[in-house]
Amino acid sequence: MKNTRKNRKIKSKKGGRIIGEGMQGIAFSPPLYCESGTPNVVLNSGRASPFTKTLKTYVTKITNMNTAKTELSASEELRRLVDPYTRFTAPALAICKASNTQTNENYSARTNNIRSRKLNTLVFSRYRGESIFKIFERADTLEFEEVENILVALCNLLDEISIHVNAAAGILHYDAHPGNIVYDSDTKIASLIDFGFARKLDDETSSRLKAGDFSVKATLDVHKVFNDSILQFFLFGNEPPTLFLMTNPRLKLWFNKAKMLRKNEETSQEEYMLMARKLTKAIISSNVESATSSNTE
Repeated sequence: MKNTRKNRKIKSKKGGRIIGEGMQGIAFSPPLYCESGTPNVVLNSGRASPFTKTLKTYVTKITNMNTAKTELSASEELRRLVDPYTRFTAPALAICKASNTQTNENYSARTNNIRSRKLNTLVFSRYRGESIFKIFERADTLEFEEVENILVALCNLLDEISIHVNAAAGILHYDAHPGNIVYDSDTKIASLIDFGFARKLDDETSSRLKAGDFSVKATLDVHKVFNDSILQFFLFGNEPPTLFLMTNPRLKLWFNKAKMLRKNEETSQEEYMLMARKLTKAIISSNVESATSSNTE
């Protein structure tokens, strides 16, 4: 293939820095570059819109072609219902074959890993923030207001997953762990990313959720958001951050109930969402100064 001026320009550019790495691939922002040109993004109107000056605001995950196609397929279902730049979810917007001549140092350092895992396809999405997993690592140093904002954002995300992802779109994310949830401290919004393992819900569960019946057995998404992202944010191996001291009987009561829900496979989505709300209320209503109060629920 003739090496055109356009191709030479693309190949000489640098991709972004690594912002995350997992089983499915490695995420870079600003994005890495495609083998030929830049892909178009198809908006809800059906009109193709090219990536332009805002390219640096996108994230690319380099993964394998099958995972990329799975993620794009699930994302198309979501984009039929919501604007592709909506809050709460960050669906895939386009995929392309990755250029194998990236000049970025972060990419170069992972070249052998990328080749051995056959990661050759880029998935473009758009989101901002830091993964909840990384926030876990410094949770004990956060200001109380930050913890409060993150907890509220996670509870809002749990509702959003139930109503829009699971119920309306009939999609199970299937990998909603803390590393796939990002929190933007500017907007105070938590978003679900990385739909590479997504699958369709069975017809019965999907129909009941669409009818507003959240008493069905909890889907894995809600279960994992509550257990892995909300509850574990405060229970590091069942040991709470020292910020909260856990001397307030009301908080102890709700944490104990939450741990019981965590062990019960028959817990419904409705119960998880209700407990998340009560847990949020208990945390927010107990600031640092009143953590030693003896009030009970």
